[in-house]
Amino acid sequence: MRGSPERRHKLVLFTLDFLFLIGAVFLSLHLRFREEAFFYLQENLYSLIIFVFLSLIFLYINGLYEFKSLIPPRKSIGRIFLALLLAYTLNLLLVYMKLRKPLGRGVLVLLIINGTVFLWIVRLLYVKFFQREFFSINLFILKEDPFSKELAEVIKNAPLSFYRVKIVSMDELMQSMQENFNGAIALRREVVPEKLSKILRFGRFQGVEIYDALQIYEELTGEVPLDYIDERYLFEASLKPSLIHIKRLKRLFDLVFSTLGILLSLPLIPLIALAIKLDSPGPVFYRQKRVGRNGRIFTLIKFRSMYVGAEEKSGPVWAKDNDERITRVGRFLRKFRLDELPQFFNVWKGEMSMVGPRPERPELLDKLIQEIPYFHDRLAMLPGLTGWAQINYPYANTLEDSKRKLQFDLYYFKNMSPLLDFLIILRTLRIIFSRLGK
Repeated sequence: MRGSPERRHKLVLFTLDFLFLIGAVFLSLHLRFREEAFFYLQENLYSLIIFVFLSLIFLYINGLYEFKSLIPPRKSIGRIFLALLLAYTLNLLLVYMKLRKPLGRGVLVLLIINGTVFLWIVRLLYVKFFQREFFSINLFILKEDPFSKELAEVIKNAPLSFYRVKIVSMDELMQSMQENFNGAIALRREVVPEKLSKILRFGRFQGVEIYDALQIYEELTGEVPLDYIDERYLFEASLKPSLIHIKRLKRLFDLVFSTLGILLSLPLIPLIALAIKLDSPGPVFYRQKRVGRNGRIFTLIKFRSMYVGAEEKSGPVWAKDNDERITRVGRFLRKFRLDELPQFFNVWKGEMSMVGPRPERPELLDKLIQEIPYFHDRLAMLPGLTGWAQINYPYANTLEDSKRKLQFDLYYFKNMSPLLDFLIILRTLRIIFSRLGK
């Protein structure tokens, strides 16, 4: 079975942005320098290439590759402008001193304006173009599958829908495939009987596309539907190739980013320590036992954000909104995740990873494993300073919240890769910086 076309659509949008950014560069140089445009292109080629790639990164950080940001297209203008401005500013900081013929403020203004207009037009045309019926897929879903209703609801609520859903019975589907079938089919392996399986195999050679229903759900929501998976599903996920990065690249990735994080945190540590001391009595740092990979216990380090002795009466419990145990400075630190800066040392020591599931407390873990199926699978991964669940769902306050976060963790378990780790870090930065504006 094939996966969903969501990634292909995002790749199309990314490619169009890349091409139109190059077009904006050429147009801006031509408008500013006319016949000397090619000369300035040669002299600043290195800088302009960096600008294009930084722009794509900041576009992602600003959420401009999420389909919900495209509806309506006018919402994206400000974010595109900000992304390009940040990209150009960072570009100047990186390479300005090395330039022999700097482009100057005129090109800056033209490049930001042209780039913003071009990328906004891309999104305007993209929405109008790909929402047309010609590009929609007739997606057949089996009525007999209890998952069908949930999948249809997710597709219906998607910001951009590439499907026209048709829920049919198994007999109707087989009859349609034997006559004049037009569309694609979303199925779960568990509900395909032998008779339908034979017809599907022949349909493949007639150009019929067969999608994995769970994969469509995952791509649209970023989570795994826990109630519809089994051990076989998780076993197949563990067989995916390219996991060599867990042993080699991921550890290198962690060392590089944790070292950078420690260096960037050094100027903030004395300021945060002073604020904590002035706000409430007690130590600056808070040490707590957490469960790491394969159930190993380690000591997690954080800046203290609660009053001393806050859990003496309540015992280990989940944090909640307006939690009276949290200090005034602690609320600020938690809002911008500054309380977690010391965890860069946990990552550097190899007890945590930059990206992974949130490390749980031993006192809560046993209950979660007993109550939530497959929760123990999180222990196969190093816990993370940030993670797919952390950027997609708030703090878990209840058992149901923990179950929902597990669905995001299992998505990461299945799709783990260096690229996904990098994108999660970019999304984390977006969340932190977006709070600065509130």
